[in-house]
Amino acid sequence: MKPKRRHQEFLGFLRQIGRTYRDAIDPQTREPVELHLVMDNYAAHKHKNVRQWLAKNPRFKVHFTRPTPHG
Repeated sequence: MKPKRRHQEFLGFLRQIGRTYRDAIDPQTREPVELHLVMDNYAAHKHKNVRQWLAKNPRFKVHFTRPTPHG
């Protein structure tokens, strides 16, 4: 069975990244490092629950790709 690609699974992935890098500190500033994510415009990435989670976790910085013209 293929893994599902819904916002619930994406939120789980974001939480896993947060746990993995929770102790990552910039050695110069002693502040938590920012976590930059480059994502396509897939609907799960823009779901209301994902946007709310990202708002509560400001060290995650999101960058969306632009669609490329076909042809």
